[in-house]
Amino acid sequence: MTLSTQPDAFIAPKIGINDIIIAPTIGINDSFILGKDASLESSIATLQAKLLALNIHVIEQSWLNEIEGIWSVHVIDRDCT
Repeated sequence: MTLSTQPDAFIAPKIGINDIIIAPTIGINDSFILGKDASLESSIATLQAKLLALNIHVIEQSWLNEIEGIWSVHVIDRDCT
């Protein structure tokens, strides 16, 4: 944080993408992966919030589930279509 010599002036510190913290919420149907500290749903929500902070609007284009328990999600940027 940087303060000016003027008494009423304040320059806010820069906030980086890694400074964004999303409070985890645990839902009744959340999926937990062994060895991970957060649910899959919470991790996805955190990533989506970080992408929005970068002005990237992700759209889930298609979901594939060719093998039981394994998912593939194709995403696109809304502004790049």
